[in-house]
Amino acid sequence: MDTSAADPTPGVDDEDAVDESADDALEHEYDIALGDVIRTERVIRKLSRLALASQVGMNAKTLQRIEGAEKPATMKQLYRIARAFGVTPGALTSAADQKVGIE
Repeated sequence: MDTSAADPTPGVDDEDAVDESADDALEHEYDIALGDVIRTERVIRKLSRLALASQVGMNAKTLQRIEGAEKPATMKQLYRIARAFGVTPGALTSAADQKVGIE
């Protein structure tokens, strides 16, 4: 059986893999920016990570992972965090957009 011509991922060519890799990198860059925005807003409001996490109904480790871009925030989490800050989720994502150069 000749495996030299076999495609390692059926239905996905090399160009698609490159595009996906670039998308993953951009998504991670955005997660970093959004985590920075959340951390900055939390610090400005003089909230500990534990205090904010308790206020929005998550554990402090989850918030730490969001702020550190280890885990992207869900829409529900983003909404709750924004409400705790007295802003809209759009205000947080707009600030992240500016950090990564999306206008």
